[in-house]
Amino acid sequence: PVAGASVHHHVVGVLRWIVLLAALLPLLASVALAAWQLRARTEEGYARMERQVRVAAEHASKVYETNEMLLRRVFDLLGDDDDARIAAREAVLHERLRAMVAELPQVQSIWVQDATGRPLLSNRFHPAPRTLDVSDREFFVWHREDRGGLFITEALVGRMTGDVFSDLSLRRERPDGTFAGLVSVGLHVRTFDEMHTELAREL
Repeated sequence: PVAGASVHHHVVGVLRWIVLLAALLPLLASVALAAWQLRARTEEGYARMERQVRVAAEHASKVYETNEMLLRRVFDLLGDDDDARIAAREAVLHERLRAMVAELPQVQSIWVQDATGRPLLSNRFHPAPRTLDVSDREFFVWHREDRGGLFITEALVGRMTGDVFSDLSLRRERPDGTFAGLVSVGLHVRTFDEMHTELAREL
């Protein structure tokens, strides 16, 4: 009898473990599956974000490359002209600048500034507003002090238009190497905002 009771007790214990495992295994399987799905979704999300960041970086790079090329074209257009010759050709040069940016919606404006920070030429205004003065702007000071080549600004607000833009600029020099002013191309900040909004919708 004692041996039989012991066997019975052992069998009952085994059965209890079987019942417990039968209840726990589906739960554990569900937890494991959920964890795997979460990890898979997380990895997929990170991969998607990485792709979007790469697309955004490539887009920004192409935009800046295009506008740096535009800066070089403006320099080619000006040739060796000094301020007086640029002023004499302003009407023709203004139209040439307008034509250059006709198919470039990201361009906010093009300016040619003299050594005092006053505009000689613009694609948006003819005649160029000589009352405008950008000599206090960081990009102008950078070029006046000859600190380097291409300068790209943070977001700025146009003093003539109120537009929010980012500016790319290069130093102009006289034949003797002294500072003659600069050429700048402004980019609409909304160009990047619209792209980032579109990419965010795809996440």
